[in-house]
Amino acid sequence: MATKRIDKEQRPSALGRPPVFKSAGELEALISDYLRKCEPHVRKSLRNVKDAKGKWSVKEIDTIIPGKPITWTGLCVYLGIDRHTLNDYEEKKTFSTTLKRYKAMCEAYAEELLLNSDNRNAAGVIFSMKNNYGWVDKREEDHNFPNGGMTVVVQQRDDGRKITD
Repeated sequence: MATKRIDKEQRPSALGRPPVFKSAGELEALISDYLRKCEPHVRKSLRNVKDAKGKWSVKEIDTIIPGKPITWTGLCVYLGIDRHTLNDYEEKKTFSTTLKRYKAMCEAYAEELLLNSDNRNAAGVIFSMKNNYGWVDKREEDHNFPNGGMTVVVQQRDDGRKITD
């Protein structure tokens, strides 16, 4: 039995998994929800409290919930997808602007952490900047020597011996 060959135009357009987001507007709304959850907020709760006379009463207590960092992976967890999927959506024209704007927010947040004097783990932030946002350590070497030659500098210690690396 011969198999029938299907041209590209005849193939169904929806191959693979269905899209996670139907529109950029839907994705923007989800990102806004995630950002709201990251903000510090006050949670009210009721507690039984004993006064000075030993009498119990119910009192409303405010608890400050600190904010969470704004991260690319945090958004992925919130959306229920992995980083690779979100990276793929960033390449799609429909979602590119929205995700690049959000990624810039994440980068700005990380950059602010580097400048924060309270930050005790700058190495972790630098690692994130290099691996997530394309930052690199820049090292410049000048290979142009005057007169086309090379100058070798030999340093000596006070006692006359050469310093070796």
